[in-house]
Amino acid sequence: MGLPPNHPTVASLLKGNGYDTALFGKWHLGSLPQFLPTARGFDQYYGIPYSNDQLPSILMQNAAVVESPVDLSTLTQRYTQQATNFIQQSKNSPFFLYLAHSFPHIPLAASAAFAA
Repeated sequence: MGLPPNHPTVASLLKGNGYDTALFGKWHLGSLPQFLPTARGFDQYYGIPYSNDQLPSILMQNAAVVESPVDLSTLTQRYTQQATNFIQQSKNSPFFLYLAHSFPHIPLAASAAFAA
């Protein structure tokens, strides 16, 4: 299950117009290869392909699993660093960045610097 392949995304529309595209964070629109962000118009992806409390706990870079289980306590900082790097690399051309932090509602996981 996932977002139907014939349904365009903002990224696929912008990519078709010369934009560099990236998604960092939670996707939750399908975790099978044909539904991942890199198959839906995003040049780069770094994130969890579903809710952070679902198992297996995996972190992906593009279509590869790079961490399992995920260290949730540093995820916000890592997403932010990926986004900052992408902005720096893309600042001289049109780009679209979708940053979807995993913890917007309650602090399910926080590093020591933010736990107080």
